Amino acid sequence: MAGDKRYGFIDISDMPDGVYDSGELSCDGIRWAVTSDVSDLAVNHCGAVAVPSLALYFADKGCTGLTGEDRGSGEKSGGSERTEKRERETFGAVHKIVGNGPRITIAGGGKRYFEARGYRLYTRKVKNFAALKRTVEKGHPCAVLLMANLTERHWALAVGWREYACGGKYIRLVDGWNRDADCFYRPGHGARWIAATEYWVG
Repeated sequence: MAGDKRYGFIDISDMPDGVYDSGELSCDGIRWAVTSDVSDLAVNHCGAVAVPSLALYFADKGCTGLTGEDRGSGEKSGGSERTEKRERETFGAVHKIVGNGPRITIAGGGKRYFEARGYRLYTRKVKNFAALKRTVEKGHPCAVLLMANLTERHWALAVGWREYACGGKYIRLVDGWNRDADCFYRPGHGARWIAATEYWVG
């Protein structure tokens, strides 16, 4: 995966050397939602893709029924064809609520989707890097809205952080374009941090 130059994203292999502290959500093995899977169904849909990734995270933590996997027979297993069908069904249900972008906020749509699935989704604004660190330490993902320029904005999911001894601060992201979480963003470098919201389920 290559970093996205529009937003200053950095691939994990290109991160600086040196001593750092870090924190991450427990999310290994999650097959994150990506925009390319549903580009035939929507446009400017990074926000609509961030919500299914939130659902995937909380489903991984035991919240059944948040994705298409638990409806009907309740089976979670199956081949890649079944997995892809489930992902498209989940995105379709989210997209009916969130809609196309660009979106300034996705919290309301996320709450409505989770409520339709039997869960209450709570939110809190995250105003700076220190607050984002606390969010990750609580095991809560954070949706971050970045702006590359006046016409380009992008939603990504923050799932970790790094803080180097030399002073560099980075946010680990699920960028919405790749299925891994091997992308980093340095606040104020390459894109402007517009807003961020912490999410948890009650």
